[in-house]
Amino acid sequence: PTPAAMPRKKEQDLDDFVVSDDDDSDMDSPPAKKGGPKSGAKPTPKAGAKAAPKAGAKRDTGGTKEADADTAKAKKPKPAPPPKDTTVDENGWTMDPPSLIYKDFGSKPSKKIAGFDLDGTLVETKSGAQFPVSANDWKFAFADVPQVLKKFHEDGYRIVIFTNQGGIKKALAGAAASTAKGKVDGALSKAGVPALVLMATLKDELRKPGRGMWERMVSMNGGVEPDLASSFYCGDAAGRPTDFMDRETGAPADTDKRFAGAVGVAFKEPESVFTKGQAAGGEGNDAIIGIFSELAEHFKTSGGDKDGFKAAAYRKVVEALMTFEPKITEGNLKQVLALKGVGKGSLGIIEEYLKTGKVADLEAIREAKGGGAPKAGTASKEQPTGPKNANAAVAFK
Repeated sequence: PTPAAMPRKKEQDLDDFVVSDDDDSDMDSPPAKKGGPKSGAKPTPKAGAKAAPKAGAKRDTGGTKEADADTAKAKKPKPAPPPKDTTVDENGWTMDPPSLIYKDFGSKPSKKIAGFDLDGTLVETKSGAQFPVSANDWKFAFADVPQVLKKFHEDGYRIVIFTNQGGIKKALAGAAASTAKGKVDGALSKAGVPALVLMATLKDELRKPGRGMWERMVSMNGGVEPDLASSFYCGDAAGRPTDFMDRETGAPADTDKRFAGAVGVAFKEPESVFTKGQAAGGEGNDAIIGIFSELAEHFKTSGGDKDGFKAAAYRKVVEALMTFEPKITEGNLKQVLALKGVGKGSLGIIEEYLKTGKVADLEAIREAKGGGAPKAGTASKEQPTGPKNANAAVAFK
């Protein structure tokens, strides 16, 4: 791939230099009288001219918030430029500019390929948020994902995950990339199965439904040509009425189905490969985490002066609770309060939910919006062309 072009340094504006066409421009004003100012005397400033600031004096910004913001903005460090060359990070992920990230988790070449989509097929967000709030914000989309993947591995398939991660864009070493890579690291570590993972980050030939990622996989298959008749691809973007909506066409997305067609392998829907129903375990904590995630999303979009602070605080609670493995009960609330990011106000919300099964403030917010708790698999009224649910949107399909 062609390295991303480095930004050109802005050329200095020639208007910064005032050049006169008049060779005698120094004489445009009346000549000074003979015996001008004495040596060492300070020149008299012109009428209306501001005195030059003393050396070391701070620039007067007028005390305005706008000026202070401009000053802070000027001091903000610039983000690191995208890598120009192929690099490997400390966790074994290869960043191949401009738009590919990949890692082999101990898989071996095979003529049989079991291909899978990632978000909405193998994993989904634990918080219920549209996008993962951290690398730990994931859970298996189906209870038997680890067992099914292990069975394919034992049957001689090479498991390969092909995922569009459009939120990363060119920042292959940025925060969004770190979250996506950490999520995959955690999921495959817990599944305990060898796999090859490829992420496409831009709208180019690598992005599904194009076959670019498949071709890159073939080049990593140790010279073994995949047997298309023995291989398959599984994904949730199948063009079904309940699938999330394609942003460009306004129709149910069929990205995964078209990818399988472009490659020439059989297509499978997740429900036909895995056990129907959501992954079991941790339901009580997931519900509590979902409450704070919904509150954070509400205040993020409210636009009030203090709402941004509330949204950030609730996001910290979400991140803290995702690290708490025991099921939250009234008996371990002291341990919950000890978590960094959880305060007495947040603990009060948790206590209210444990005692009543709901949170009055959240119920009022839902009532004001004209609806109840969000249900998985339904399209948003506020975003009719958006994803069918929070988990499906993560991949930017």
